[in-house]
Amino acid sequence: MCSAPAVIDAVPFPALPAPGSRSRRSMSLPGAVALFTMLVGCGAHAGEAVEPNATELAETPATETGHVSLRGPSREFIEVETIAAGAEALELRLPARVVFREEALARIGAPVSGRVMEVHVGVGDHVVAGQALITLRSPEAAASRASLASGTASLNAARRAVERVHRMMSDGVGTERELVETEARVAELEADVARARATVGLLGSGGGATLVLRSPLEGIVLSRTATAGGAVAEGEGPLVEVGDPGRSWIEADLYERDLDLVHDGEAVRVSLLSHAEPVHGAVVRVGAVVDPVTRAAPIRIELDELMPTLRPGMVAWAFVAVDDAGITVPTRSVLVVDGRSYAVFVEEEDGAFVRRSVEIGSSIGERVQIRSGLMPGDRVVVRGALLLDGAADFLL
Repeated sequence: MCSAPAVIDAVPFPALPAPGSRSRRSMSLPGAVALFTMLVGCGAHAGEAVEPNATELAETPATETGHVSLRGPSREFIEVETIAAGAEALELRLPARVVFREEALARIGAPVSGRVMEVHVGVGDHVVAGQALITLRSPEAAASRASLASGTASLNAARRAVERVHRMMSDGVGTERELVETEARVAELEADVARARATVGLLGSGGGATLVLRSPLEGIVLSRTATAGGAVAEGEGPLVEVGDPGRSWIEADLYERDLDLVHDGEAVRVSLLSHAEPVHGAVVRVGAVVDPVTRAAPIRIELDELMPTLRPGMVAWAFVAVDDAGITVPTRSVLVVDGRSYAVFVEEEDGAFVRRSVEIGSSIGERVQIRSGLMPGDRVVVRGALLLDGAADFLL
């Protein structure tokens, strides 16, 4: 059991951070002197590696001029990295999920109000294109079909009237006025029949008041709200949802601050909980709208191979390759000063360091963009930066 020098009793000890913590409060220079002196006194006999004491570490405190000079073996506790723009392949990690493609999902609702007479499918059933899903009875459907039949009959009669007027005129007994009136009547009825035919076309198959809703694609019944005997209204929501799980893609959230890093065609590596190996694809669409709550825009990722085992709703991580991130440094090299500004230490010559203010950008993995303050070729401290600075709050 060793005893600390008497001077330590007069200096309050700062709280030590938890092991592995990246956010470390800085200590005052006297506190660092006391702490490192105690470590040297107590640990040297046990042969343990000891951090240099602050007196030995710095000739000129960084809190006064921003310059620090190291002496002797203290230099081994500082690691530097030479900045080279774009030299390292980086990946932006984004939260993602599996979703249906637009053309692989159908929401079938009632085109007119009516009552459900029969439900032909249940949730989870496999259906093919054209298969009956629900049978309805609707007075509106009956009225639309009757209107089409009546209009078609009137149109045929008007066309025969035009032919008759033409024959009369050829015999010298018809008039131009009759011809104009009958042709105008034909044009009016043709418009009415076209509208009625379009309305009936939306109703699908069936006759009279019967209306059969059919699946427009092959897939799985995802949901069903219709029940036999229940009333339905036009436009109230889908009665049945059908989707094809085999035609899915990945949707990831690209946060607003990272929008300038990702473009169409960027390579993507996708990690799924349900797959041991990552799958690969590319960005095919970057969303044009940022969500006001999440501050993220959706990006769509198309996989290189069709994967029938994908199921919409699966969660994933999307690692998007960033080709042009500019200058980046390890996150642990950036100091936060006064809670609102950022700085790094740059080695100007062997053992001589200066604190330099920087403007940071997006975090990309374990690195962060530097928008200003550094140039390629600068030697940045990437380990031990907090030991050099007595005014920094913590590491980024």
